[in-house]
Amino acid sequence: MYLTALFQYFEEFSADLGTQNPGKSIDDRVEFSSHAFDDTSDFVTGKRDQIRLRNLTVLLVQEFSTEQQELAHQGNDGAVVVSANKDIGFGSSATQEEIFMGNCPEACPAVLFTPTLQDDQTLTVCGARPMLRILGQRREVSWEKLGPGERQGGRMLLMDALEFDEADELGTLPDFKQENILREIRKAYTAFSSWTGGDASTVWTGLWGCGAFNGDPAAKVIIMWIAASLAGKELRLLCDASQGDFADKCGRFVKKVASTWTVRELEDCLKAIPQGTRRLETMDWLLDNVPDF
Repeated sequence: MYLTALFQYFEEFSADLGTQNPGKSIDDRVEFSSHAFDDTSDFVTGKRDQIRLRNLTVLLVQEFSTEQQELAHQGNDGAVVVSANKDIGFGSSATQEEIFMGNCPEACPAVLFTPTLQDDQTLTVCGARPMLRILGQRREVSWEKLGPGERQGGRMLLMDALEFDEADELGTLPDFKQENILREIRKAYTAFSSWTGGDASTVWTGLWGCGAFNGDPAAKVIIMWIAASLAGKELRLLCDASQGDFADKCGRFVKKVASTWTVRELEDCLKAIPQGTRRLETMDWLLDNVPDF
């Protein structure tokens, strides 16, 4: 799959050399930019009890795809979260990050000069063109070639997620430890505020960090919603068919609070989740304990 994407890129480049305007296919700038947390930002100084929650839309798809990294899909003011690793790259296991990076040969040089991302650092890659549209995950993956007019790259956000093990001896999920909550919100905010867009600037994301890294999906959604609202971005959460039950519950929770709550209220709600709540049961607790408005 990665070789197909690479050969497709060189084929386009070679064909371009024979035209009257050689180099046209690589004239568009590909930008790599690292971002560190700004301790003078609204994250620190903003009045969270006055910042309303931005729109969060839960979208159920039949299978995941790389469509969100295409400029035509995400738009000029959009971005897609593609990474859960502090050492960026791509390889043979076909995780989300590996698929999105391996699909864009112009993004691959980033692995040569990007240092290990620290807790307060993220990387943004803008303009790297996807050669394929990749469908599915891991052993179920398939792909189709994009046409010349479809090979326009959008904005990709790379940041790592904490790798959570099982609950400790007291039954406390690592997701709900205050230092982990703060770290994850700060990291997501740094990525989501790394560009300036219009009022409808959108972040597309799946439940990254909730598979092999054992993150709790409900905690992840709330953390990303807080970060997106502080950064002034709308959030689009993508769930596939296997996550249909969670997507339904998450949508119901959003309807309960989206129109009335502030960032502070959502943050207080996250802190109120009992320490003994088990992984994957968090959204049930929220639906049972957050009143309808």
